[in-house]
Amino acid sequence: NCPADGSLTSTLIIGFNSDCDVTCAVEVMQTANIDETKYNHLKSSNMITWNVISDAELALLRKDGKNISFIECDGVVTIEDKLVPLNNCPADGSLTSTLIIGFNSDCDVTCAVEVMQTANIDETKYNHLKSSNMITWNVISDAELALLRKDGKNISFIECDGVVTIEDKLVPLNNCPADGS
Repeated sequence: NCPADGSLTSTLIIGFNSDCDVTCAVEVMQTANIDETKYNHLKSSNMITWNVISDAELALLRKDGKNISFIECDGVVTIEDKLVPLNNCPADGSLTSTLIIGFNSDCDVTCAVEVMQTANIDETKYNHLKSSNMITWNVISDAELALLRKDGKNISFIECDGVVTIEDKLVPLNNCPADGS
């Protein structure tokens, strides 16, 4: 999902093999000389989002096929006006699905709640996944979203969750009376 020209202007997502636990993931990043202030470790899923990318560090990570399962670009992002971008959202701007909000590593659970309060978003409108310090938000207003998008100091990303439609296909009743009796 990375640009063909090799330019990395977006967040990278790093996934680890099943035998590489949280401690192993931290050691992998240390081996590549990547300071923990440059990435966000989503410990509950043992994935890392990495925003401050250097070619040398990336080259070291790409050599570690023993511990790293994948490295993926999280969409190309161009920030012109310093707003937190909306990733994976419809091009027409319609927000009909859940938003996922991720916070920078120095914004803890208390900070995340304060960010939501500052944007005038009542806690009944969102679900705070405290173990990963991410928020899923279903009741979205343009004014509240605009306030959140201005907080690049605390918010790492805002992403539209994929929409899944499940079609209920019933097994037909064969050789039964039409009235259901």
